[in-house]
Amino acid sequence: TLRAASAAATGWPYIAPTKHIQEKDGIDTFAKHIDLCLRDLSGTPEEFRGTPAEIVEADCRRSPFGSESFDFAFTSPPYLNNYDYGDRTRLESYFTQFVKTWSDITEKVRDHLIVSATTQISRTDYETRDILSDDLKQAEPKLAKELQGKVDLLSQRRLVKGGKKSYDIMVGQYFNDMTLSIADTFRLLKPRSKHVLILGDSAPVRHST
Repeated sequence: TLRAASAAATGWPYIAPTKHIQEKDGIDTFAKHIDLCLRDLSGTPEEFRGTPAEIVEADCRRSPFGSESFDFAFTSPPYLNNYDYGDRTRLESYFTQFVKTWSDITEKVRDHLIVSATTQISRTDYETRDILSDDLKQAEPKLAKELQGKVDLLSQRRLVKGGKKSYDIMVGQYFNDMTLSIADTFRLLKPRSKHVLILGDSAPVRHST
């Protein structure tokens, strides 16, 4: 509701903040969102309408739940080098006073997220020559070897590129974090359960061949 009503030019995922946004009435916008939610819920089959739901603040890499606790898992994982999740939620974070400064966004949000953007990285915290985790090497040794080669190449290219962004570290840490997430999800699921990852090619970039 806040983002839909606000005139602040803060781009949402895959949408650059280039268009002028007309501010809307907050109460009216909130009411429309509630109506939309109710209409969505009305389509829920009768036998599932009493299913309890609980929101838990936790880390998908180290969840607090017991093994084989769930029948189904689905998620839309962070997209590699698509956008800065901490920055993209700054409107909500400032409005709710969860953060008050730019450094707060790093300390309270970025530092706790799966690494997927160069803005999350401090180069002094990493060693690129052997950046991939033992978990990843054990799970997929062939993939780990290929990824390390790409990290090494990115480390070399970084030195001759403007900005010298840490794409090498970002790639290594992204796959390290995703390995932890997938492994922990596997631990949580009962035998023969389903794990659905929602993926899409919707980044606002132009690819060349």
